[in-house]
Amino acid sequence: MSNVDRWLQDKHSPRRAKQTGGSRRDQEESGVLSPLVVAPRSNASDSLPDIPNPSDASDDASSESLDVRPLHTNQTTATATVSLSDTGILDPGDEVAAVVGPADDADSTFGKGPPSSSASLSPSIIEHEWKYGHRYHSYQAGSYCFPNDDKEQSRLDILHRAFQLALDDRHFLAPIGKNPSRILDTIDVADEYPSAGVRGYDLSPIQPQHVPPNVDFFVDNVEDEWRESTKYDFVHLRNVIGSIADWPRLVRQMHENLKPGGWVELQGILNQPYSTDGALSSDNPVMQLMDGLRQAGSKRGRDMDPASSFKRWAESAGFVTVQERRFPLPVGCWPKDPKLKAIGIFMAESLLEGIDGLTAVPFREILGWSEEEVQVLNAMLRRVVRGDTHAIFDFVVVTGMKPTAGL
Repeated sequence: MSNVDRWLQDKHSPRRAKQTGGSRRDQEESGVLSPLVVAPRSNASDSLPDIPNPSDASDDASSESLDVRPLHTNQTTATATVSLSDTGILDPGDEVAAVVGPADDADSTFGKGPPSSSASLSPSIIEHEWKYGHRYHSYQAGSYCFPNDDKEQSRLDILHRAFQLALDDRHFLAPIGKNPSRILDTIDVADEYPSAGVRGYDLSPIQPQHVPPNVDFFVDNVEDEWRESTKYDFVHLRNVIGSIADWPRLVRQMHENLKPGGWVELQGILNQPYSTDGALSSDNPVMQLMDGLRQAGSKRGRDMDPASSFKRWAESAGFVTVQERRFPLPVGCWPKDPKLKAIGIFMAESLLEGIDGLTAVPFREILGWSEEEVQVLNAMLRRVVRGDTHAIFDFVVVTGMKPTAGL
C-alpha cells in the first residue's frame, strides 16, 4: 500500500460503494459495460510521489495552507469518505444524468420518443467507435469528444471523489428538503432517496447492470426536448463540459420543467487554472491543455468552460435567489491543509489517468495536431502534474429556485 493510500485511510473513513455484482467478463459479454472502477493505475510513470503523513507536520503548517480567494467556502478540514483503493463504484460518471421520480412514472422522456433501455439496445447504439486507442460512444456520434472507455470512467470516478471532498461529502447544496418526489440527478441520490424511482440517461450504454432496485438506465440526450408530464422538485447537472451545444436553452428547459419552488443546481470546474504564488505561467502545460480544449470546443460549438456562465444563465432563465459558490481544487500533494492535500491528490490522479483521452480528439482531430505533438504535450503534462506546479481550479456550484406561484 502506498503512503497516499495509507494516509487517506488514516485520516479519512473510507465509504466503500455497494458492489454492482457480476463479474466484469459477464458484463462485457452481455453487451453493456458496467463502470466498475478500480483504483488508479499504479504504474511508475503515472503515479504520484509518496507523501509524508500530515500528522508529522509541524503545528504551524496551517499558516502555509492554500491562500483561498473570496467566494471559496467550506475550507475547514472535513471527514472524507473516499479512498484511492476503493473498488466497485456504482456511480457511472459525472456525465450521467438520472430522472428520479415515482417508480411507475413510465411516460418520462427527454427526446422525441421513448429512450432506449440499457437492457434492450439496438446494435448501432451498443457498437462503439474506436480511434486513437480509445473507445467513443456511437449514439449521436460527435456530441461528446471524450472517450467512454474504462480509463475515462476511472478518471471521472476519481474526479467525482475530489468533488465530494470539496463539498464535505454532499452531492449537492440546494435546500430541497427531505421528501422531494422528482429529481434530475446522478445515481448516488437513489440511495439517499430510496422511495423514488431513478432513471439514468447517458449517450453511452456504459451503466451498471446490477444497481439499487429503484434505478433504470436509458440512452438519451439531455439536450433533446423534454416532454415531461410531471414537473420536478430538483434538477441537478454536474460536469457535462464539452457536451452541450445550447446551454441557455437547456437551463430554460430546466426552469420550465420544475415545479414552482423547485430548485436547480449546476456544478462544474472553471477551466481557468491559477496559482496563488504566481508559479503558473502562460506556457505551463496545464494552461496549454486548457487553452487547447477551449479552442477545440469553440470549433465544435461546445463550450468547454460553461461554469463561468452558470449564474448568468440561471438568472436569465427566471430563477431567483441565485447563488454562486466556488471551492478550490488544487492539483498535487503540495497543500499543507489535509483536506486540500487529499483533493489535490485526486485531482492529480484524475489528470494522470485521463491525459491521453482528454487530448486525443480535441487536439489531433479538431485542432489538427500531429501524434508526435500531442505525445510531447502529454509527457510535459505528466511531468508538471507529478511535480510542484501549484495549479488550482475552481469548482463552481450555482443554485437557484423557480419562483413560487404568484411571484
